[in-house]
Amino acid sequence: MKCFVTGGTGFIGSYVIKSLVERNHEAVVLCHRATGSRWLDELITEEEKSRITYVKGDINDKEGIKRIIVENGCRYIAHLASML
Repeated sequence: MKCFVTGGTGFIGSYVIKSLVERNHEAVVLCHRATGSRWLDELITEEEKSRITYVKGDINDKEGIKRIIVENGCRYIAHLASML
């Protein structure tokens, strides 16, 4: 299963992603900077990191989000993002 996750670099999102990758699922994470998360980096193993793809983007960009979901073959969405 491949899941598109917004807000995955936040505290709650990090635990959602951890739960996904522990179960051998893949996560495509939309973030405003295409790097990891201080919380997530402490939670996951090197093997689990290989199941996470970070994509730089904006939650306000509908077409961009649609493109990311389609291009990555995501079948599920976890929307946890909020505007800062």
